[in-house]
Amino acid sequence: MSDILVITEHLKGQFQDVTFEMLGKAKELAGVSGGQCVALVFGGMKEKAGELGIADLVVSVGGSDDYNPEEYAAAVQSVVSARSPELVLAGYTSMGMDIGTPVGTALDMPVIAYCHDIQPADGGYVCTSRLYGAKIDVVSSVNRPAVVMLLAGSFDADAGRTSGAPPIEDFAAEGGAGKVRFKSLIEPEAGDVDITQSDVLVAVGRGIGSQDDIENWPRNWRKPWGPILPHHGLWWTRAGYPNPGRWANQV
Repeated sequence: MSDILVITEHLKGQFQDVTFEMLGKAKELAGVSGGQCVALVFGGMKEKAGELGIADLVVSVGGSDDYNPEEYAAAVQSVVSARSPELVLAGYTSMGMDIGTPVGTALDMPVIAYCHDIQPADGGYVCTSRLYGAKIDVVSSVNRPAVVMLLAGSFDADAGRTSGAPPIEDFAAEGGAGKVRFKSLIEPEAGDVDITQSDVLVAVGRGIGSQDDIENWPRNWRKPWGPILPHHGLWWTRAGYPNPGRWANQV
């Protein structure tokens, strides 16, 4: 089948932004492949299928709302085996890595990680993976069913955030009786600064000196290194970080 299957992610009853990023891209790719954009949901998240209106179909595998990597991976493997999608999209996140890698290994499918762009080409797809702090781009061409793990933030989440009433298919997935058991979700205590609310984060090392030196470092570096530019939430210098190199793979 030429469907594009999206492995949705949720936390505390809410779909994560990477889910909508993948759905927007999957809908675009499905328009080329002639297949459907299919969203796979876990636990009781099918009750929120209305938030996945961009999907042509929502497949619900049931199970626990609490994330269990073995249970979820077994369920995804069961769905992929039954539906044979052209592509399986997962986030390059802790959840996506837990699921994508074992599914690809079990079903002998190529697994492409760190992907920040994917385009149809010559009956297959060209995936661009961004490595080493965006210093190297690795281009992989794939002409058979594959698992592609997308970097969060690579696509516009709003493009996939559409309300609607997609059809829902309940799928009796094989969850497996693994050894992992969910106990509880431990969240860090909130501090004075919530970095999730920041538009730009600047990471500095101990070599910067003291906190008082942080405001001065762009000014001090501008002369020897050239203009300092914002890029994908990071600060970099034109001289210090040239255009990324490119490697090419065929899978």
